[in-house]
Amino acid sequence: MSRWLNAVLISDVTLAGLTPGGIFEGGAGDATPTPYVYYGMASAVDLMVVGAIRVWTNMLWDVTAVAQTTDPRVMRPISLRINTLLHAASGSTVEGVILSATRQAMIRRGPERAENGKLYLYRTQEFRVMAQKAA
Repeated sequence: MSRWLNAVLISDVTLAGLTPGGIFEGGAGDATPTPYVYYGMASAVDLMVVGAIRVWTNMLWDVTAVAQTTDPRVMRPISLRINTLLHAASGSTVEGVILSATRQAMIRRGPERAENGKLYLYRTQEFRVMAQKAA
């Protein structure tokens, strides 16, 4: 379902304007300009029934905004836009059907000093995504 998540995030002009460094699955390189967003699946549990038939998959996705700043006001519009795009979202792709996506948590980190000596803020939102794989 990463294709669906990627499509939702990268197709939004507002989010693109707020994150000139880009949107990445899994992480970004050290030289990536900020702010940027990366996302990844934290966990997935399948509901299986008799005959090993998968009914749906219950996934937890982390979507993290990163900015080289100590000012939390920089992060707020990015976090709000991600929430607007993904909370209560649904859809479909060639991979299957997204039954629901709901934000479960917000995690704030930073400022943290990186190896390069610069300070960064991180805002991670956890989204519970229920999906059925295409038949």
